[in-house]
Parts: sequence; structure tokens; C-alpha cells
Amino acid sequence: SMGGMTVMSLAKHRPEIFAERVIGVGLISSSAGDLARGDLGMPGLGTFVMRMAPTLARSFARTPRVVAAGRRVGSDLESLFVRRYSFASPVPASLVRFAAQMIASTRIEVLAEFLPALNKHDERKALATLAGIETLVMVGDRDLLTPPAHAEEIVEHVPEAELVVVADAGHLLMLEHPAVVTEHVVGLMERSLTANAARTQLRSAPRVRRI
Repeated sequence: SMGGMTVMSLAKHRPEIFAERVIGVGLISSSAGDLARGDLGMPGLGTFVMRMAPTLARSFARTPRVVAAGRRVGSDLESLFVRRYSFASPVPASLVRFAAQMIASTRIEVLAEFLPALNKHDERKALATLAGIETLVMVGDRDLLTPPAHAEEIVEHVPEAELVVVADAGHLLMLEHPAVVTEHVVGLMERSLTANAARTQLRSAPRVRRI
């Protein structure tokens, strides 16, 4: 999701790269903005949590050792949250542990730095840079962090994009349904290469005029 947001930010700051070098873009479980208005599947309360998260993270960052100890004690609770907000179908416990460990390895100081940026993230205007570029947008139908509405909004700004909503899928789409994601990413690559070859052939073809 943050990878997709980074791509959008790059499109804003360096549009010439997309005009000259980029032939395909994949945005998976991502958002163009309004993350602070998300409700985490808890109307009212979830929106409050999203808005307070950066402030809480900054406070916790002042006592990283206490946070680390709390994480160890509450590892089972953390796994429950990871399962709820990462997956929407039955997955192996080992996959939940893997995701939980990956998240837990992120230091609280890092969270304190990037959470405010997520809440301020708004790259809707930058999406115009993707016009004419093969674009894939994928999202899980039960993603609580970047719900389908966020993917649909991206496609509103990039109407040529392919939108794929995956059933029984949460936020960690690539871990939960890797075969589905791989299939569509390969399709994106094939379309991008074909479209780029056609443009290349058109540019290099001789211009003949008969008068």
C-alpha cells in the first residue's frame, strides 16, 4: 500500500520519468488520499483512532523500551489484530505470525515518522500522470485499511486502469492470495510490453507521403 503511495508521490514530483521510462504501474491495496477518514471497520471510533494514531506514536516513541516490552507481553493480542486487519479468509497461523513479526520489527520511532505522512497523503492530482500508461489497481473486497472505495477513486482519475477487486481478501493481498496477484501482475507486464512495442514501432516507422 505504501509502495503504491510512493509511486503516486514520484508521479507528482518527477512526471518526466513516467513520460520517458515507465510503461506500466501496479497499485495494490493502496490509496490516493483521505486515509485519516478511514474507520477501520469501526464507524466513529475507527476514525478517531486514525486521527490520533500519529500523536500516540510520537508519545510512544519517547519510551521505545517500554513499547518493546509491551509488544512482547501482548504478542497474542497483536496477532489477533494482524489477522483482523491483514486477512479476510482462513490462512495458516504461520502466515499470521510472519505478518505479525514483520510489523513488530518496525521500530516505534519509524511509525512515529511515517504515520503523519499517511494522514496527509493526497496525490489525486498526480494520478493524471498515469494517463496512457498501462495501470493495474487491485484491492481486497474486505480490506479495512484501504477499502475498495479507495481503489475505485484511483480508477476515477485513471479511467483506463484495470480494477480488480479480490473476494475474501484483506489488506495483505499479496500474502493472502499470491497466485491471484501474480496472475494479474504478469498480465500487466505483458500488456505493458505489448503497448510499449507498438509505440516504439510507430515512432521508428518511416513517414512516407505520396503526393
